[in-house]
Amino acid sequence: MAEIEVGGGNERSEDREGGEKGDGMVLVKLGSVKEERKVMEAKKKLRGRRERIEDDLTVEERKTKWRIERVAEVERKKGKNVQVQVQIGYMKMWENAEMGRSKREVVGDEGELGAEKKIKHCKIKLEGRLYTTGTVQFESLVELVNYYERHTLYKKIKLSHPVNQDIIRRMGLDNDDGSVYGIPGYMDPTSFTSKVTVKAIYDYKARRDDELTLVKHAIITNVNPQSGGWWRGDYGGKRQHWFPANYVEQIDQQENQGDSADSMMLGSLQKGSLDIMGAVVELTVCQERSGLEWILRIQNPSMCTVFEIATPSKDTALEWMTSIKETAQNASVRESQHKEMERTWRIAKEMSNLIVYFRSVAFNIEKLRTKGFTFNEMSSFPETKAEKLMCQQENKFFIKYHQIQFSRVYPKGQRIDSSNYNPVPMWNSGCQMVALNYQTGDKSMQLNQAKFKENGNCGYLLKPEFMFGHDFNPYDKNVLHEVNSLKINLKIIGARHLMKSGRGTVSPSIEVEIVGADFDSGIKLTTKTISDNGFNPMWNETCEFEIFNPYFALIRFLVQDEDMFGDNNFIGQATYPVRCLRTGYRSVPLKNMYSEDLELASLLVHIKIMNSSG
Repeated sequence: MAEIEVGGGNERSEDREGGEKGDGMVLVKLGSVKEERKVMEAKKKLRGRRERIEDDLTVEERKTKWRIERVAEVERKKGKNVQVQVQIGYMKMWENAEMGRSKREVVGDEGELGAEKKIKHCKIKLEGRLYTTGTVQFESLVELVNYYERHTLYKKIKLSHPVNQDIIRRMGLDNDDGSVYGIPGYMDPTSFTSKVTVKAIYDYKARRDDELTLVKHAIITNVNPQSGGWWRGDYGGKRQHWFPANYVEQIDQQENQGDSADSMMLGSLQKGSLDIMGAVVELTVCQERSGLEWILRIQNPSMCTVFEIATPSKDTALEWMTSIKETAQNASVRESQHKEMERTWRIAKEMSNLIVYFRSVAFNIEKLRTKGFTFNEMSSFPETKAEKLMCQQENKFFIKYHQIQFSRVYPKGQRIDSSNYNPVPMWNSGCQMVALNYQTGDKSMQLNQAKFKENGNCGYLLKPEFMFGHDFNPYDKNVLHEVNSLKINLKIIGARHLMKSGRGTVSPSIEVEIVGADFDSGIKLTTKTISDNGFNPMWNETCEFEIFNPYFALIRFLVQDEDMFGDNNFIGQATYPVRCLRTGYRSVPLKNMYSEDLELASLLVHIKIMNSSG
């Protein structure tokens, strides 16, 4: 009895009576002419599958030849699979046709999209005869490419050029492979000047020609930190020479600039200001300045010289002039209204300023240390200054400060997009008023909404007693002597009615995060992704974690949808103070980005809360 192997696989299947095994592998034992005929039919059937697949690929090549400059090499591993790679625009599409099945079926189609040297993978499914990306279906790859030349494929990116090495070189994108995942290739690294400045804390004598000789307190500029313990910088007329990183300390640029930048609208980016109260604006043309012909001349009563700004566009100059005139007029009107109110009410503005709950004063740490705290005074801090002083350098001082005085933290002026900072470190350091941009629905605002749920959203919370202790430290769990820590066992059972804004089904996953003290914070559970089921996905996944400071802790459930590029998109969230949780099965209503209810959407969870001691 002979043993024959049909197929081109490299690995040999173990003996098994009859039937097919593996990728395109047929293993039979010959004992008769009838069995031999079966083998020949199996070989013919297998050969037919290969020919049909090759015919299909040839058709696709013919259809796309006029638009694709180069078709990637066809790699066929006989018996296992047929793989075709086609490069179209910045998108690579793979088709794997497994041949060991009764009908042709694509297993693991995937596209690769590159934008600014960043690679995104796009799933392209072949369902029957249709190619599917997201919720859109196409008869062929040509139709898919044509569609995404007119419509965005990923964010605002459309397909534009077929890719080959010549086009990459012409577009100036031919860089080393390491840059693909790094900075976009159009930046000239030689034009970049590092803002890092360091000061030598020890003497160092150069041992090689490309090293710097340092004396203690030497200032090294344009420093580029490198791995391996050696940095590069400029000093003593030498540019970008090496020096040991452990011989220097970094100088904080904000300290050099002083605190004046904190009071500016754009912080350190702002180089000055101009008082336009009563300003006069004139528009002139200067032909001598090529590219900056349109000049605005601005002068106010307090200026000694005329301030000039120029632009190449007349429309831009007119827009600037209109805005400046409107602002100057509005400022003059407000000043007149204030004077009129003083005359009408017979109350000076200075007298009115006395009738407040707190007197707003500039923060002066030396004055506070010498004269002590004053309960009816309040200071305001931009977020950058608050993070540096409250949460890091002077944390212990501000713990005492907030036991008597009030402080307010507000977003820095550079947040022109109305984004928000993380309010939790400020709360943990005792800050009473943390101002956020309410118009922005983001994680910070969701935490803010959850923080005040503990007191019925009435607008204030009482500080826990331990924050008034002389040894309190928000970063040390060992000082929480009278605080009972909690052990929480959480099971994510399922969800219902999870929907996204566009069409199509969702592939949801759940992320559970604790936000609070540093020693408690972190992501405690990330569930698996349930494909194409937002109606009633089930997980039944469990996690257990301990919370040492429940007074600071917030628990956040984040529901995300994995799109065809593998990116996670927001579906809903629910955030609660940990002290508001109760043991048992709980239906958790989901909210949108602005903490508004999502109709019918909810999670089903089981919570078990125990004291850590037992």
